[in-house]
Amino acid sequence: MKKAIVIGSGLAGLITAWKFFENYYKASVKESEKLSDELVKIVKIGN
Repeated sequence: MKKAIVIGSGLAGLITAWKFFENYYKASVKESEKLSDELVKIVKIGN
């Protein structure tokens, strides 16, 4: 599996990470704000 790093957990960063995920990448989202680690989770629903 290929890997990607997305900088920023705003809307654009999360959409980018999701698109990587859909294309069989393991995407890590990095954010400088500590709070985002507790609030942001990406969950695959369905197949």
